[in-house]
Parts: sequence; structure tokens; C-alpha cells
Amino acid sequence: MLGIVFGCALYAIGVAVFIEPSNITPGGATGLAVILNRFFDAFPVGLYIILLNLPLLVLSFFVFDLKFVLKTTFTTVFSSILIDVFAKVLPPFSSDMILSALAGGVCCGAGLAVIMFFGATTGGTEMLAKIIHKNRRYISVGTLMIAVDAAIVLLSAIIYNNFEISLYSVLCIITMSLFLDKMIYGLDRGKMFFIITEKNQKMLEVLVNESGRGVTEIKALGGYTKAEKHLLICVVRPPEVSKILSIVKTCDENAFITVTEVGEVMGRGFKRIEE
Repeated sequence: MLGIVFGCALYAIGVAVFIEPSNITPGGATGLAVILNRFFDAFPVGLYIILLNLPLLVLSFFVFDLKFVLKTTFTTVFSSILIDVFAKVLPPFSSDMILSALAGGVCCGAGLAVIMFFGATTGGTEMLAKIIHKNRRYISVGTLMIAVDAAIVLLSAIIYNNFEISLYSVLCIITMSLFLDKMIYGLDRGKMFFIITEKNQKMLEVLVNESGRGVTEIKALGGYTKAEKHLLICVVRPPEVSKILSIVKTCDENAFITVTEVGEVMGRGFKRIEE
């Protein structure tokens, strides 16, 4: 919950300080809320976001598991409240549209990455895309999100009668998406060890006991020597690499080691497997 709260704060800063003051529409419910607030100043942006997400949140109770829906409901409401609070207490930045688009994209992307890492979303486009994808598996979530965001950006160009704002909105969306991907894969990335050794029993025992990670053992045959060997496979976080190398060196100095980069790791000891 602390992680989700921190992600909500980052996202809210991006919207309240950089995006809303510059009339940038970063797609989704946030983009629509900015447009509605600009032309119908009845409610603040955060309240518009809650109202736009309300039908999707109700519908999601019939589609997704309760834990995910409750997390998303909390995230949507809390981040929306923070947007309105920060809009009143933090100084807005709108002197440079490019910097606003970039900074807003970075803050929102980082906030969304943290929120998604802890198993929630901020509703909006992603929630709508997930609901549609649930019944239309042949359409990817990414494609649906791009289509909805593109429609909202096009709508902003028509309403504002300003094509430049749409370009800044596209820049913000691209920055947000790139930063989101980098953060998500950065948080979930790992290193995979392929260790070929003849001292498999000793190494297997030490690796499991000292690293706390699972190890898979596969019988292997040397292509040139035809000698029987053993292949040990182990996935760890990047900070654990030096520890694994030290264990391998201690157990078998002649072991053959290959280390590869893993973009995302799911399962026990890592990220929970999502549907």
C-alpha cells in the first residue's frame, strides 16, 4: 500500500504541476478530465477523473478478481484526490510546453510503473482495454490503449483548435510510455545463470542454502568430449550476481558459466504471475 501511495503521489504531481496547467491531454480519463475542466469548470480535474472512472470500476467488479478491483478503486480515488490537492498547494509549471510534456510524462510514467508493479492501475484507458480484451482476446491491450489515447488526442486538437497542443500531448504520451516500460522492466528484470559443472551436488546444495533462490538441474552431455555433465539454471536479481559467481567459484573453479539478461521474471520469489 505504501508503494501504491508513492506511485499515486508521483502521478498526481505529473498531472497537477505539468500536464493540467499546460492543457496537455495525455490520453485516457486524465486527458478527458483536463478537457472537461478546461471548458466546463464545474469540477476540478481529479473529481472529473473519478466520475469518468466510476462506470468502469463498477463494471470491473463483474470481470476481475476482487483484490485487483479494490486496489484499482483505491488508486483511482486516491490519485485523483492528490491531483486536486497538489493543484492548490504546488506551483504550476507552464512556461515551456516541451519541458511540461517531458516532465509530466516522466512523473506520470514513473508513478504508473510503481502502481502497476504493486498490482494496481489508475483505471481509465487501461481498465477499459482490459475489460474489452477479456472478451476479445485477439485484440491486444496495447493496441486498444493506443486507439483510445489517439482518439482523445484527436478530440483535444478539434476542441482546442490547436494542433500544437496535440503534438505536445503525443510527446507526453510517448515519454510516459517509454519511461513506464523502462521502469517496469527495470523493476522486474533479472539475470539467468547457466552453469555447466561436474560438481553439481555440492554446488546445488550451496546455491539453494546460501542464495535462497531455486535452482533447476538438467543432465547434459558434452558435445566434444561426450562426457556427462550437469546444467544448473538459476534466476536472480542483478545485485545478487556477484554472490552467485562467488559460490560457483568456491564450488568448482572449472565450471562453465553463461549469464544472460532477463527482461521480466514471474513466479515464486519474484513478481506474481498475472493473468
